[in-house]
Amino acid sequence: MDNNFQKYRENEVMKKVFQLILVFIFEIVLFGLELTVVGKYQNSTKTANQMSITYISNTLYIISALILRRSLQFRLYPVIFSFTITMAFLHPFPKSAFFVFIKLLQIAVTIFRAIWVFFFYESFKNIFDWQNFLKYKSNQRLIGKCNIIFYLNAKIV
Repeated sequence: MDNNFQKYRENEVMKKVFQLILVFIFEIVLFGLELTVVGKYQNSTKTANQMSITYISNTLYIISALILRRSLQFRLYPVIFSFTITMAFLHPFPKSAFFVFIKLLQIAVTIFRAIWVFFFYESFKNIFDWQNFLKYKSNQRLIGKCNIIFYLNAKIV
């Protein structure tokens, strides 16, 4: 039963990774649209490239944290997200209406991804803690829960 539960958790994490990869592909499309629009405004090209690379790196950061099961990297995501979202508002917005629309769409996608991650944050944290406990037998938060479970199982039997 424990093996089936582990496979179920693995499938759940991979479903979430697939959803994030779809968001990543959408961000790549936005990046391409932005570069075609920015081509007319040479002074905005450097800023547009920097911001788009920051958005894409943010997505790759959380995808790699989920695939490689790095709990510390996953827990640092709020810091990385806050950096990304502040970088979006520190740069001046361009004068082209379509370019402003693309920038706002990129910010909306970033906020959507962050809401998605924060919505599942606790469940991912529990999965990572449980996997670390099974691997190292050293997670203090789960050792107490595990001892209670073993104690209750011993009382029942």
